[in-house]
Amino acid sequence: MERNVYNCGETALFKKQAPSRSLVTRVRMGIKKYKNRITVLLACNMSGDDKILHFVIANSKNPRSFKNFSKDFFCRYRKNKTAWMTSLVFNSLFFDLNNRLKNEKRRAVLVLDNYLRHKITTETLHIEILYLPKNTTSKL
Repeated sequence: MERNVYNCGETALFKKQAPSRSLVTRVRMGIKKYKNRITVLLACNMSGDDKILHFVIANSKNPRSFKNFSKDFFCRYRKNKTAWMTSLVFNSLFFDLNNRLKNEKRRAVLVLDNYLRHKITTETLHIEILYLPKNTTSKL
């Protein structure tokens, strides 16, 4: 059972952004907010033995950090202007997982938050989607 329940989450990293507060001080005023963003999508099953290849989305076509590596070696790398998750990118991950489960002849449940871009456009036979209710992600 634990092998067939997946959770998928997304987070943003602001690679040049200084902290706006810390445990010692209060809000710091007058700090420039950089908007250089990297979006990371991670997915794993409950037992932890199946970590799906991660998505990294940034706004650089050829990032310097991948200079000596293939962009798709450690993760699936995609580029778009805002470095945000799009429905197209999310659906490609979803269909890759569905095809893998189809080849393994098994079914799974994918737990997702209700973010608009995480909506799946078509139904599949091997993955059932379980959307969390609104405003529950931060409480988990």
